[in-house]
Amino acid sequence: MKLSRWLIAPLALTLLFWGPPASAFPNHNTPAKAKLPAPAGHGVVISSSGAPRKCVVKASQLHISPVGKASIWDVKISLVLDNYTVKSEFEGHHGFINVNVLPEGEYQFYPHSLNAASYRVLGRGRFSVKAGETVYIGEIFRVAGCGDSGGRMGLEVRDQQARDLEMAKRLRSEIDTTRVVKRLAYVEEDVGIDGRPVEAPKR
Repeated sequence: MKLSRWLIAPLALTLLFWGPPASAFPNHNTPAKAKLPAPAGHGVVISSSGAPRKCVVKASQLHISPVGKASIWDVKISLVLDNYTVKSEFEGHHGFINVNVLPEGEYQFYPHSLNAASYRVLGRGRFSVKAGETVYIGEIFRVAGCGDSGGRMGLEVRDQQARDLEMAKRLRSEIDTTRVVKRLAYVEEDVGIDGRPVEAPKR
C-alpha cells in the first residue's frame, strides 16, 4: 500500500505540470461510438480531420455549431485536429475518422486553440445536414499545423471519400456506404480567437 502511494504521487505531479502522455486517449468521435441509427430529424455526418503532425503547446480542435451561433455553449461537437494526447488513426499524418449525428440544419466549423496565448489566424467553414441522410463532408485538414498557419486559410477540405468510407465501414459495420451522399464542406473565411472575421494579412 505504501509503495502504491509513492508511485501515485509522482504520477499526479507529472500530469499536473506536463499534462497526459502522448496518445493517451482514443478519438471520441470514432464510428464505433456513434449513436446509430439517427433519430427522426437528424442526419449522419462522416468526415475525417487532422494535421501534418501532432502538437503540444499549439494544439487545437475543431468546434462545430449551427450557423450564426459562435458561443461556446452552442458547440454541438468538437473534432480532434492535432492534439498530441489523442492517438492517431492514420499513418503518415495525425488524423482521425469521425461519425457524428446532428439535427438537420446548416453548420459552421472553426478551430479552437487549446492554448489561447498561441492562437493564430485559421479558417471558418460550412456544411449542411439533411434529416435521414448520411453525408460525407470530406477531410478537414489543418494545413500547416502547430499554429504555423503562414497566412490565410489554415484549414483545407479534401476529398478522401474512398479512404474515409472504407475506414468508417470497418469500424462500424452498420454504416451503409452505398447510400452515402457526398457534399463537401468548404472554408469561407478567416477568423480570430473570438470567432469573428479578420482581415487578410498584408503581404
